[in-house]
Amino acid sequence: MNKKKLLLVAFAVMMVLSVGTAALLAYYGNITTTVDVEQAIVLSGDGDETIDGVVACSTVTRNHIATNGSSVEIPVGISTIVLGPSGDEAITAHKGTLKLTQKVVNFEVTPWAIVPDTEVDVEYVMIGEFDAVVTSGARTGYELIYYKDLGDMIPGEAIKLVDVAGDLPTSGDKNLDEIDYCAGGDRGETYKTCHGAKIWYVPTNAISGTALDWSMADEFYFEKEELVQNSAVGNFVMYPGEVLDFSTETTFHCESMAGTYDIETTVDLVE
Repeated sequence: MNKKKLLLVAFAVMMVLSVGTAALLAYYGNITTTVDVEQAIVLSGDGDETIDGVVACSTVTRNHIATNGSSVEIPVGISTIVLGPSGDEAITAHKGTLKLTQKVVNFEVTPWAIVPDTEVDVEYVMIGEFDAVVTSGARTGYELIYYKDLGDMIPGEAIKLVDVAGDLPTSGDKNLDEIDYCAGGDRGETYKTCHGAKIWYVPTNAISGTALDWSMADEFYFEKEELVQNSAVGNFVMYPGEVLDFSTETTFHCESMAGTYDIETTVDLVE
C-alpha cells in the first residue's frame, strides 16, 4: 500500500472513531413519551343557545356544573358578565345547592348514620351576602343556621342567617382550614368537600343565643356530604374530584333596552 492510500485509510478510521465518540458523549439513550393533558377544571351545562321571548323585568336561570378532575385543590374564581345594549341593567346571582338530612345521634359512635328518607334541599347564595332557603322538605317551626365549629368536641356556635357577616366559613371556624373532611373530619365523616361551612336546619326553639339544645339533636338536619363556601368576590377552592352544581339567575331590569344579550359565566384559575 502506498503512502497516499495509507493516509486515506488512517483518515477514514479517525473519522469513524470521532463520530462514534461524539455520539457516545451526547447521550446513552433517548425515550420519547407522548402525553395528552386535559384541563383540570371543566365547566359544562346550559349555554350556546338563544332564548326567545324574554321580557325586561324577567329572570333567566342557567344551570352549570364545574368539575375538578385533578387530584389537587384548585383555587378558582367564578364570575358572570352580561353583554348587550345595556349590560349594566342586568344583575346575576349565583346559587349553589345543598342536601341536609337527619342522623342517628349517638355521641359514643362515629360517624353518625344517616336516617333514610329525611332529606331537605337547600339553595344558598354563593357570591355576595349569604342567604339560604329550603326548597324541598320544609318543616314548620324550623330555620336554617350556620354552625360555626370550634373543634375538639366543643359545642359550636349556632348563628342565624341574618347574623352571618363576611365570607363563609368565617374566621375561627375550625372547618375553614383545620378539620379536613376529606380525611375523615373530627368524627369520621368523609365528605366531597374538605373544608367549608356547615349549614343546618333546626327547630327554632332549640336555639338560645348562639347555643343549641343538644337534647333535641335527633330533630336536627345536618350536612349530608358537602360543606358550603360563600365569597364576596367569587373566589372558591375546588377539592379533588369535586363536582359543583350551581346556577346563575340573571335579572334584566325593567329599564333594560330591547336587544340581544350574552350571559357569559367563567371559571378562572386564581393565582
